Amino acid sequence: MEGQIVLKVTTPFTNIQTENGIVSTNESWFNSIAQQYQIRELRSIFYTTEGDFEKYYLVVFDSSYTVDAVINTLESEPGVIFAEPDYIFQIFSNPNDPFFDLQWSLAKIQADLAWNIESGNASVIVGVIDTGTDLLRDDGNPHPDLINNLWKATSVDGKETFTKERKMILIK
Repeated sequence: MEGQIVLKVTTPFTNIQTENGIVSTNESWFNSIAQQYQIRELRSIFYTTEGDFEKYYLVVFDSSYTVDAVINTLESEPGVIFAEPDYIFQIFSNPNDPFFDLQWSLAKIQADLAWNIESGNASVIVGVIDTGTDLLRDDGNPHPDLINNLWKATSVDGKETFTKERKMILIK
């Protein structure tokens, strides 16, 4: 993405302000770079302050400057862990599951993005523990994508774990 980068710093910024369209912070080294590259936005990427998440920022600057120039300048600072381009990811493969659009939870966690990384391995077994799984469709027929892929797990004593109170569905 032109005009923006992802930045991780050793110490989180405090007192982030915009003066005359340019960002200023509590760190003078950053303020100097902000003036040089006309950085107009500095915002935290994550919504949590746990762990190191508060150290990641999106930096938006005047797009007349190259991403590489801003990265090189920032990475020369001792307070910077890394600076990298803000990549635009594109989907090159889509799920072939005809029921994908009906599974709101997969869209919510952006599972479709994983298809570019891994599109299946028969030796991998995924365990789904869900008391809300409907094995039958509304018309009473089994879900065609589940019926042949169920693996009945047994407990330590050899009894099936499928009961009215508890279901364990392992999808091959």
